[in-house]
Amino acid sequence: MKHKKIAFAWIGILMIVVFSMSGCKSESNGKSAANTATPTPGAAVKTDDMAEQWVYIHDRTVPAMIFYKDGTASFDGVKYKSYEVLENTVRFTSESGDVVSIRYFDETKNGENRRTVYRITDYKLKPSKLTGDSPVIGYWDCPEKNWSYQFTANGTFLEDGVLPGYYYVNDDGTIRLRYDGQLPETVFYYSIHDDVMTVEYPWVTAMTP
Repeated sequence: MKHKKIAFAWIGILMIVVFSMSGCKSESNGKSAANTATPTPGAAVKTDDMAEQWVYIHDRTVPAMIFYKDGTASFDGVKYKSYEVLENTVRFTSESGDVVSIRYFDETKNGENRRTVYRITDYKLKPSKLTGDSPVIGYWDCPEKNWSYQFTANGTFLEDGVLPGYYYVNDDGTIRLRYDGQLPETVFYYSIHDDVMTVEYPWVTAMTP
């Protein structure tokens, strides 16, 4: 009888521990935790010296664009001495006087202010791979970021070696990408000078409160 009481006591203790651990797991991984108003751990926080801060929605720990109250700015990790927000572009001026114009458009989604910015990246043509009548056909590579595009004569493309689909060259200086799978259709601006294609690709950001 004594051994049974001890056994029941141990069973009771184990059950308490199990229920306690189960409750903690439910709180940390369940819907109740996901629906709280607390910021995402590690998310970028707006500081007092900022007039506006925009973060990438795919990784809200990374600030995309910051406008400071002193008139300076930061875009994609690069600091600028001044900025000017126009109707469809933001003009950033560096310390040396160079001006970078970034296309953008604003929208509201699910009550959140969002801004799609067009990041500029240069891709160099590898002439030994893929040729055709259209100037966009070829293998374009950006080794610094490990990004690439392959455009073929039959209208297919491969992005970064892993994302296939079909492409359409428009008369307004844009290329429309229709990805295979679940990715949404995307339109980016482009220009070609000699063996360099400059791509302005849309990235979605959100304003931090």
